[in-house]
Amino acid sequence: MHQGGTGHRNALVHRASRPSHLSRRDDNVPHRRRPDHAPNHPVHVTLRVRHDVPRLRHRKLYAALRAGFRGGRDRFGFRLIHYSVRSKHIQLICEAEDRRALTRGMQGLNIRLAKRLNRAMGRRGPVFADRYSARDVKTPRETRLALRRVLVYHARHRVSADGPDVYSSGVAFDGWKYPVRDMRLLGSADATTVVPPRTWLLTVGWRVFGGPLWWVVHRRRPPDVFDTWETCVADLAAS
Repeated sequence: MHQGGTGHRNALVHRASRPSHLSRRDDNVPHRRRPDHAPNHPVHVTLRVRHDVPRLRHRKLYAALRAGFRGGRDRFGFRLIHYSVRSKHIQLICEAEDRRALTRGMQGLNIRLAKRLNRAMGRRGPVFADRYSARDVKTPRETRLALRRVLVYHARHRVSADGPDVYSSGVAFDGWKYPVRDMRLLGSADATTVVPPRTWLLTVGWRVFGGPLWWVVHRRRPPDVFDTWETCVADLAAS
């Protein structure tokens, strides 16, 4: 029994990128002083994992990430509003009082996520690249595009379903054109992983440029993809 659990952890550890990625640098963000940040501007953050970390869209790893989000969602003047877990990176939409609050909040979140992931994979060492990418969104149009980029990932990649991507905070988003139909998603949506927005751009401003968002883009979907989605929803609801 013990060997089976160890084998499962080893499978997670070794499920990494192709060998051609091994020589790729883990840090592609220049080491420059980050610009000053205005508290009325949300921030679009991209957090990339190292090449030797397995793909994150896995039920066990996603459970670890949600626990990390829950602990670091509102600290030091930093607020986590939305997230989307991709295969090899995480996209966030955040609010922060100033540049120092953003830096401290992201550092704390990185540490929490790395510890949770390492524990789930049974590994040690760095998880994320040295630097995260952060960009302030300053207009209603930029904010709407950032929300689409983070929350409409599954539809843009030809995976259509009866609700938002289960590997995101999309269920906590109140700006969809249609309500979430699959009530099982509500069981997997942990409201404590994110906090409500406070900035005008994330509460009102983005709606000025185009109205509610659509979470369905591609109406057709392969049956095997839909079956995988159903299984994933059921697993998350039971976790």
